[in-house]
Amino acid sequence: MIELEVLFDWRCYGRDVFRASDGGLGLEFKYMSFLRRVILILFVMALAHVYVATSFYLATGWSGVWWVFGLIFACILMMPLLRFKAESWRRSYPRLAPLLWSLGVLSFLAVGGFSIIFFFSVIRDLLIFALGFLLAPANLEMASKLSIKIEAGIIAVVFVVGLYQALIGPGVKRVQVPLKGLPKEFEGFRIAQISDLHIGPTIGAAYVRNVVRVVNELKADMIAMTGDITDGSPALYATVAKDLGQMQSTYGRFFVTGNHEYYNDAPEWIRLHQEVGTRVLTNENYRIEKRGAQLAILGVTDVTGHHFIKSHFSSPEAAAAGVPEDTIKILLAHQPVSYKAAHVAGVHLQLSGHTHSGQFFPWNLVIGFFHDYYRNLNRFKEMWIYVNPGTGYWGPPLRAAVASEITLLTLTRE
Repeated sequence: MIELEVLFDWRCYGRDVFRASDGGLGLEFKYMSFLRRVILILFVMALAHVYVATSFYLATGWSGVWWVFGLIFACILMMPLLRFKAESWRRSYPRLAPLLWSLGVLSFLAVGGFSIIFFFSVIRDLLIFALGFLLAPANLEMASKLSIKIEAGIIAVVFVVGLYQALIGPGVKRVQVPLKGLPKEFEGFRIAQISDLHIGPTIGAAYVRNVVRVVNELKADMIAMTGDITDGSPALYATVAKDLGQMQSTYGRFFVTGNHEYYNDAPEWIRLHQEVGTRVLTNENYRIEKRGAQLAILGVTDVTGHHFIKSHFSSPEAAAAGVPEDTIKILLAHQPVSYKAAHVAGVHLQLSGHTHSGQFFPWNLVIGFFHDYYRNLNRFKEMWIYVNPGTGYWGPPLRAAVASEITLLTLTRE
């Protein structure tokens, strides 16, 4: 799912796309490189739509499929434009706000829906191709007409289930993490983790209030917020985001930036989190003390942060500075890719998000090709890595096969 995000949320390319940097590369070269990538993406998408429309047309004989998939393609093309301009248009033309919101949701659903359609179209066509060696032409035609109906039904079920799972909000997943050398004072220490909430166009106050309620019912010792909590400007979503300040735990809330905070004024989001009493860790640590024993909570900026703010170069080593070697270190890092640097820094447990674990079918089947660790509890040498699949969702409100999650991690002595 995160690869889908890179294709359609053009803010992912960062400010470096349009400025001279990186070893003297000129602005014109960067701009042309960006344009070439966009043109390639659009060309591949257009081919994909032509392929799917052709597949449906050959199976049904209905010429209207060309209009249907043309409309889907047009909706998808709206997405980057709306992501760039919708906010300024809302300010300039407030009466258009409901229309812009509706178009944004429609474009998100088109992106998610088409990826599901494309996947099942490929599967069906491969099946029909294989049957071509076994069936007579008349029987093959019957099989093709029947299979397209079955495909349409499966697509509808996956889409509706994914929409339902996204809208009902996150459940709680309980995970035990055995740590060698954990002081007995911290036996049973509980961490509630939320990540990738993406407060924005389709995740609003009601969704956030439910998250706050569930987290507070857990009565955790601390709350870890591992980035991408918001997905829009502070001017639009600050009021909703501040509701997260109502989450309560024994030792408070800790927050680290994700890539989406940097797309939307990271300094202001950091200030707002601090304003409601959340401790923001930017390559630093905080020691929790309990009856003379210590637990170190480390936090790093997102690995893309330095592209937006030069001083925000992600560094687990800097975050661990001053922490005694034998102290248990828990690192909050938005992207799991930080794990190797975290291991060098002596981290015992890393909490991450970012991958959404693919977010919805079929992306959950391929996310493993892009990330070493993308879901659940993982072991790298003597270090643990837990990847939260997302407390909310990005873009399409779909979570088929990958439920949203609030994680409750309990530390135990190994």
